[in-house]
Amino acid sequence: MSNPSPRVLGLMSGTSADGVDCVLLELNGFPPIGSSGNPPELTGTGPRANILGQTYQSYPRELRDSVLAAARDELKTSELAQLDFELGEFLGNAALELS
Repeated sequence: MSNPSPRVLGLMSGTSADGVDCVLLELNGFPPIGSSGNPPELTGTGPRANILGQTYQSYPRELRDSVLAAARDELKTSELAQLDFELGEFLGNAALELS
């Protein structure tokens, strides 16, 4: 029985801070995550991954305002800590969309 190809989840928010793009990839020909195998030699121009799913989640207005305020260094430490929690929850929910 062959090992399944590793899957990775990417989450990204750009400088506009309007939301989060999410993509779930399957890495064809790569060893399972956690194994000691070497990745394949990257030759040619063919695809090295399959896109299994993708989604975009818009930030709610209040969360976007907080992200932009943090980028402008306008938040107190306690507000940054709260934003860290809220962003983590938002990113986790966005990732669940692809599970």
